Amino acid sequence: MNISKRGDHLFAAGLWKAIGDVAHSVRSRIGQYSEGRVLANALLEFQRDLGGSEFDVTINQGRPVTDSDAHSLMFGLAVRRFRQDMEALVFALEHRRSIDERDQNLRTEALMQANSQLTTAKQSATITVGRFFDAVVDRDVLGQILGGESNARARAGAQGQIEATRIKLGNVRHRIIGVIAQM
Repeated sequence: MNISKRGDHLFAAGLWKAIGDVAHSVRSRIGQYSEGRVLANALLEFQRDLGGSEFDVTINQGRPVTDSDAHSLMFGLAVRRFRQDMEALVFALEHRRSIDERDQNLRTEALMQANSQLTTAKQSATITVGRFFDAVVDRDVLGQILGGESNARARAGAQGQIEATRIKLGNVRHRIIGVIAQM
């Protein structure tokens, strides 16, 4: 089946939605807890930060396609893993908050185990956030954009805009990791 493509995006078009989906999931599951509110609010803020037109850089608009391109598949896998690991983090927080053992020794043991599980979930989520953001930029599109500019001035301008956007992505990435670390 041939379909007309919206274009090859330099920055994955699903980035904004994936972060928003995770934020809403966090809010619905653990929004009543301080950690949940902080994480959900931070993710929604980061989603807004990534909603600018600088992320809409596309090439090859309207060309017919028959299959998903490699970058879309790679980013789709990164999104799936991002959602899974953030859900695991939420589950670990839920579990820790649900411990209501009355016996102090058993409570201490349960909290130690829950904290260990939370630490593991945080480490996994931190690694996954890095991989998720690594998958945002389509390297093939980047090469086409920078290689396709005919003059040095246009290429330098495009390169400057792209670099500024990549810095913005890096800042959001580090801020998400920072919020996870504080949990």
